[in-house]
Amino acid sequence: ERWFNHRKIIRLMPNTAIAKNSGAIACTTLNCTQEELDSIVDLIQPLGNIYIIDESKMNAYIAANGSGIAFVYELMRVFTKQAIEFGLDESIAQSVVQNAFNAASQMVDDNTDIQMLIDQVTSKAGTTIEGINTLRQSELESIVYKTYEATIHRADEISQSYEGLE
Repeated sequence: ERWFNHRKIIRLMPNTAIAKNSGAIACTTLNCTQEELDSIVDLIQPLGNIYIIDESKMNAYIAANGSGIAFVYELMRVFTKQAIEFGLDESIAQSVVQNAFNAASQMVDDNTDIQMLIDQVTSKAGTTIEGINTLRQSELESIVYKTYEATIHRADEISQSYEGLE
């Protein structure tokens, strides 16, 4: 705002999946009319989902989606590596892991209870619950929390570095 003398500002934060028209884009505005916002949304809508958010939420969005897509890739890399280490050929391992992540994504929408989906896959004494329990005991939530925290902290640092460039 200081740089543009109170001009109209639209800030967009896409993820890389916009390259395949299946991305997500956060949008914040300053001093823009609803008509101007609607025009921008119409322009970028073919690239994926649009999320109109408050500027104060942008760094959380970056962690969840802008950078978050890379975190999912990292999980896929680790899953693939482990599948290979446990005996699958590399090409099959990558394909199977890609399918698992894609299938899981297809099962979820804005109203889905993810725990319910987990419950549908697990049985009390089965293999899946054993793996889920191992994930939960390994403090996966804490790891993800620290990942978000570090990402948001770095986004804050980058934002602050621009404040002195008036």
